[in-house]
Amino acid sequence: MVLPVNHGGFLIILLSNSMGVDVMDKLYLKEKEVALMTGKAISTLRNERCLRKGIPYLKPKDGRSIYYKLQDVCDYMESQRIAFE
Repeated sequence: MVLPVNHGGFLIILLSNSMGVDVMDKLYLKEKEVALMTGKAISTLRNERCLRKGIPYLKPKDGRSIYYKLQDVCDYMESQRIAFE
């Protein structure tokens, strides 16, 4: 769930999962949370994993779940930033 909040004239987007947990309080994110945070489709995240590009991820031994470290997602987002002089 995306929650827009006005904070001192700035629009801040708070992300929470379906259970109401603030995404920024978590160390690892599921692919749905990463898709919300980055604006990428889940299929794009999956395709990038197959191509070994995009955001680094973890795949535990159970072989089914995929997790992304919050810091890696934030670093990726920052690397995509366009700055003007």
